[in-house]
Amino acid sequence: MTIIADATRIRMVARTAIVELDALVDDGLFGPAVDVLIDHAEALAAAPFSRATRDPLGHLCGLRAVLEGTAGRTAQGLVATLDDLIARSVAV
Repeated sequence: MTIIADATRIRMVARTAIVELDALVDDGLFGPAVDVLIDHAEALAAAPFSRATRDPLGHLCGLRAVLEGTAGRTAQGLVATLDDLIARSVAV
């Protein structure tokens, strides 16, 4: 995959986290974690990323940390995608 494809995947996982917020809350996400998830997801969904201008790694890791303790298929699917994106971000 290319950097462009990774940037698209970053926006997609961030938007999925926002769209699936109700399911994540049903799965156990609550309190300040909801605000943290929204902050990281909005930053990732809205901003273009490239190594030269801005590194998404902090937001990817922050979003993953919030979702990691949440049970449920939606959260675990997002964590798996984030793991892949984080590994790719570190490898580039």
